[in-house]
Amino acid sequence: MICHNPNQLGADITEMDIDLFINDQKVTHITQSLRARIPARSDFSVPLELKIPLEDVSQVLFSKDLIKG
Repeated sequence: MICHNPNQLGADITEMDIDLFINDQKVTHITQSLRARIPARSDFSVPLELKIPLEDVSQVLFSKDLIKG
C-alpha cells in the first residue's frame, strides 16, 4: 500500500488496523503488527498482508443492489 505523509515529522508504524470496503460495503477487518518508518514529507509504502474470505467478497460483488440495471 502506498501512502503520503505531508507532515514535517516522520513516524514509526507498529500496527495497522484497517476496515476493507468494496462498493461501500465492509468486507473484512485487518489488524497487522509490523515495523515501518514513515519519512517526513514523502511517499512511503507499507507491506500489507491480508486474507479475504471469497464468500464475503462474492456476497458484496453479487448483492442485489449491484445487479439492478
